Amino acid sequence: MKKGIHLLAILTFLLSFSCSPPSLEEELDFFGLEQTANEQNSAQEIGPLATEVFSLINSYRSDLNLADLKWSDLAYGLALNHNEHMVETESLNHDNFNWRKSKISLQENASDVAENISRHFVDSQEVLEAWLMNQIHRQHIEGDFNNSAVAVSTDGKGQYYLTQIYFKK
Repeated sequence: MKKGIHLLAILTFLLSFSCSPPSLEEELDFFGLEQTANEQNSAQEIGPLATEVFSLINSYRSDLNLADLKWSDLAYGLALNHNEHMVETESLNHDNFNWRKSKISLQENASDVAENISRHFVDSQEVLEAWLMNQIHRQHIEGDFNNSAVAVSTDGKGQYYLTQIYFKK
């Protein structure tokens, strides 16, 4: 009997060290949150509205003596993916933000992540002004971030959806 208990204890001990816990990447994949084609190929052409908004935000930050944001292809791919989700659901939302945050934290070792969203604006100045009028969006724009990207998508009716993701490395 003692021999059986000792054998069971040794087997349990060995099994506990032979398996490693899944990585965050593996867990994200398990839950169906794997990297999309847009994230993998985020170097595709970025539209003028996205580049104008990004430029205006850096200009605004510069006026406040804040550092310019550096463009991030990872943030762009995630923002574009989120836009597609908003287009599909026909809603303005921050659905799955924690997943985007985890992805950036994991891949870029980011200490902080935030995002701004909007829809229906067709002018970059209007987007900036709307975000500045919202206290939380303004805090993101003026925040201690050094990387970002803006993605723009349109729905079947030609209405624009925008997501800007910010993060600090």
